[in-house]
This record gives sequence, structure tokens and C-alpha cells, in this order.
Amino acid sequence: MAIGTNGPPILNGSAYIYPRKTLKQLRRSIIRRLGYSAQVDNPPPGMAELINEFLQDAHEQLYFRYPLLRQQRWWTIAITQGNRFYDIPYEGAYLEGNDIAIVNGAPDTLTTVSGDFTAAGFTSGMRVSISNSTADDGYHTLGTVGTVSTELSTSGGVTGESLGAYIRIAEDDFQNLDIREITYVGLLDGTMWNTMEAGINPLLFNIDGQQRPTNYEIREYVEIFPEPEKSYTMYLKGNTAIKPFTADDHVTSMDPHPVFLQTLAQAKSHYGQGDGNIYFQQLELLIGKLNADAFGNKRFIPNQSQDLASIPKPKVTFTRP
Repeated sequence: MAIGTNGPPILNGSAYIYPRKTLKQLRRSIIRRLGYSAQVDNPPPGMAELINEFLQDAHEQLYFRYPLLRQQRWWTIAITQGNRFYDIPYEGAYLEGNDIAIVNGAPDTLTTVSGDFTAAGFTSGMRVSISNSTADDGYHTLGTVGTVSTELSTSGGVTGESLGAYIRIAEDDFQNLDIREITYVGLLDGTMWNTMEAGINPLLFNIDGQQRPTNYEIREYVEIFPEPEKSYTMYLKGNTAIKPFTADDHVTSMDPHPVFLQTLAQAKSHYGQGDGNIYFQQLELLIGKLNADAFGNKRFIPNQSQDLASIPKPKVTFTRP
């Protein structure tokens, strides 16, 4: 039996991976279902922007409403002696900031003032996603990668953007831990697991010396305490953060079918088409099935609370006072 990263177990098969659709594919499907097939490539003014907003809202709402529809995995941090502060775990190349410019030229280029494309892990031929720009969100392929200036494989294919916006450039397969969705944190000391406690009371700072860290806090970075006296591996179990869904070629971070159904229901209601409630009902039935299948039980729809181990019964009968 194979266990999918974010889907149901599959007997005698490979791990299940949810299909993905682009923002453009979903928008075109919604426009057709609203009865505008003849105008799918040239919808009425404002319709494309409105459908995009419905899709983006549904994408985010469903991603956080149903944790079982997204991927939960283990993340690790290499703890070193004497160091209490660490980056939030991620995998893949990325660079973000308000000192990144996008230059329309031959070829098009990305430039940074204080960043470093090479140190960030970008390489020639890598497919990257740009988000938070004014007009250049989407996927691009890198050409020659330099330290502060990196070529794109296009010429005149971008609008161009000067410094100022907080632009994010990430490898297509980039993943990072969602700090709001952490279910376990612990240290591995050789073969011994040690659960860490959330929160660092300032009174703990009265403790001097280095020893095994027992507490942690996560803000824009990960802080541990006490100061480690040797190297450890810190393990965090949590979900991957939602990916950008702003450009036509951006893909969903989860199964696209619930996103489609919720958007269609909202769009039908907005345009006064009376069958919108049908699609809301289909959405709830689908979510229930996806959640149940994830547990191999099509009748069981789990809640979001964690299961707690039952309290063991004493083996000795105690005399009542």
C-alpha cells in the first residue's frame, strides 16, 4: 500500500498526487458554465477580473479550511552549538524584497541591490515563479544566472518593474513551512526523541550555560532555548504554505475541483443564476468524500481536532476512603 503525500492510501499503486489546474484554465471553465462560451476569450468587461478574485478567494479559503487537502510533512533544522536563532525551514531557491527590479530588454533580466541570486540557489534553466509584481507574475525560465543580475529566457516578454514593490522569486518546486500549521516540534539527540515546549518565558534567561534546548518560539525566525551545547536535529511536523495563485499560469496548491465548485457557486449567485446552491451542495459532498478517502473510510468525515491517547486504567484496585 502506498501513502500519498496529500491524498488517500492506494492499494498496490503509487502515491496519490492531486491534479492541478492553472488560474486561466479554471477561469475559462467558469465563464463557460456561466453561459458565456462564445466570449470565453473576450469576456464582458470586468468579468475576468471578478472570476479571478472568486478563484483566489476559494483557493485560499479551502486551503485553510480543510487541512487534509494539503500536504503535511516533516521539516528539519540542523542545530549547531551556541546558536539559538534559525531560518524557518524551506526547500528550493528563492529571493524576495523591495530591491528587486524586472527589466524589459534583450534578454529580459532580474536585478537585485542587496540580494544574491547565486547564493539563493538559482541556476541556469530553472523554472521560477514571480509574484507580487505589478504585471509580470507567472512562470519564467532563467538564462545565465549572476550574483546581482540574472537573465530570463525571454526578450521583451515582460512589462518591467522598477524598485519598490516587495517582489518574490521562487523556484517552481519551492516549499516552505506554514508556521500557523505546526503539530509537533522536537529534538533528536542521537536516537532519543525530546519533545520541545512552545514559548520561551523570559525567566528562563536566568539560566546560564549551554545545554539541550527544551523550548522554542517561531516568529519571522525560529528561536530555541537554552543555548545548545552540541549539535542536534530539530524536527517540525507541519503543512506546506500556500503557493501564489495570481498569474494565468499559476497552478492550484490543492485539488482544483473544490476550488472550481466554490467559485462556480459564488459566480452563479453573483450573476443571479438560481442553481448556485446546487454547486455549494456538491462542494460539501466532495470535501466529505476527499476527507473520508484520506482515512480509507468513505463514511467517516473527521473533524480537525487531534486524537488524544486514552488514559490507561490502573492495574491495581485502590481502596476507597
